[in-house]
Amino acid sequence: MPGFVANALRLGAETVGEHEGWAVLRSPAGQLFRAVPWHGESVRPPVVHGGRPGQVRPETGEPARRPD
Repeated sequence: MPGFVANALRLGAETVGEHEGWAVLRSPAGQLFRAVPWHGESVRPPVVHGGRPGQVRPETGEPARRPD
Protein backbone atom coordinates (compact mmCIF):
# COMPACT_ATOMS: atom_id res chain seq x y z
CA MET A 1 0.00 0.00 0.00
CA PRO A 2 2.78 2.53 0.68
CA GLY A 3 3.99 1.94 -2.89
CA PHE A 4 0.52 2.76 -4.26
CA VAL A 5 0.35 5.97 -2.21
CA ALA A 6 3.86 6.99 -3.30
CA ASN A 7 2.94 6.39 -6.95
CA ALA A 8 -0.30 8.37 -6.60
CA LEU A 9 1.62 11.27 -5.04
CA ARG A 10 4.18 11.14 -7.85
CA LEU A 11 1.31 11.37 -10.36
CA GLY A 12 -0.09 14.51 -8.71
CA ALA A 13 -2.37 13.33 -5.91
CA GLU A 14 -2.10 14.90 -2.48
CA THR A 15 -2.55 13.37 0.94
CA VAL A 16 -5.68 14.56 2.75
CA GLY A 17 -5.54 12.20 5.73
CA GLU A 18 -3.19 9.47 6.88
CA HIS A 19 -4.48 6.59 8.97
CA GLU A 20 -2.92 3.39 10.25
CA GLY A 21 -2.75 1.13 7.20
CA TRP A 22 -4.69 3.37 4.79
CA ALA A 23 -4.92 6.96 3.51
CA VAL A 24 -7.34 9.47 2.01
CA LEU A 25 -5.98 11.17 -1.10
CA ARG A 26 -7.18 13.85 -3.50
CA SER A 27 -6.63 13.36 -7.23
CA PRO A 28 -5.26 16.23 -9.36
CA ALA A 29 -8.88 16.75 -10.50
CA GLY A 30 -10.03 17.15 -6.87
CA GLN A 31 -11.72 13.74 -6.40
CA LEU A 32 -11.24 12.21 -2.95
CA PHE A 33 -10.36 8.52 -2.79
CA ARG A 34 -9.18 6.02 -0.21
CA ALA A 35 -6.09 3.89 -0.59
CA VAL A 36 -6.70 0.70 1.39
CA PRO A 37 -4.98 -2.68 1.53
CA TRP A 38 -6.45 -5.39 -0.68
CA HIS A 39 -7.28 -8.65 1.10
CA GLY A 40 -8.59 -10.60 -1.88
CA GLU A 41 -12.07 -9.04 -1.91
CA SER A 42 -13.89 -9.50 -5.18
CA VAL A 43 -17.16 -7.74 -4.30
CA ARG A 44 -17.68 -4.21 -2.97
CA PRO A 45 -19.09 -4.01 0.55
CA PRO A 46 -22.70 -2.82 0.82
CA VAL A 47 -23.44 0.90 1.08
CA VAL A 48 -23.91 2.11 4.65
CA HIS A 49 -27.55 3.15 5.22
CA GLY A 50 -27.72 6.90 4.69
CA GLY A 51 -24.20 6.94 3.25
CA ARG A 52 -23.00 8.17 -0.09
CA PRO A 53 -21.21 5.46 -2.09
CA GLY A 54 -17.52 6.14 -2.55
CA GLN A 55 -17.47 9.36 -0.55
CA VAL A 56 -15.62 9.80 2.71
CA ARG A 57 -15.07 12.58 5.20
CA PRO A 58 -11.38 13.43 4.68
CA GLU A 59 -10.80 14.45 8.28
CA THR A 60 -11.89 11.06 9.64
CA GLY A 61 -12.03 8.70 6.68
CA GLU A 62 -15.56 7.74 7.75
CA PRO A 63 -18.29 7.33 5.10
CA ALA A 64 -20.04 10.58 4.20
CA ARG A 65 -23.61 10.77 5.50
CA ARG A 66 -26.64 12.46 4.05
CA PRO A 67 -28.13 15.15 6.28
CA ASP A 68 -31.26 13.97 8.10
